[in-house]
Amino acid sequence: CRVEPGGWACGATCSPTCADGLRVGNEACDDSNITANDGCSSTCTVEIGWSCAGGSFLNKDTCTTVCGDGMLFGPEVCDDENRVDGDGCTVTCTKEPFYECTSVAT
Repeated sequence: CRVEPGGWACGATCSPTCADGLRVGNEACDDSNITANDGCSSTCTVEIGWSCAGGSFLNKDTCTTVCGDGMLFGPEVCDDENRVDGDGCTVTCTKEPFYECTSVAT
């Protein structure tokens, strides 16, 4: 038996190495770091309000916020639960000119 190259740590059993930039095994994401609130957690799970894609054996994940879900995360300035321009919050969750955005507690 030998340890497979790329993304695994083995002792008595083998498990994925989180934060190495290689999505393997049961990792839902791996963005090469253990930074919180960037989409991929320190335990290689996708954080609420984010989507991660592109990760594979050779490429780290890229995580982006889910604009239009009504939750304000990351670089979003607003998120009004839709992806429609002309209502104050753009399809990319940035504030439109001449509008003011406020948060509403639920």
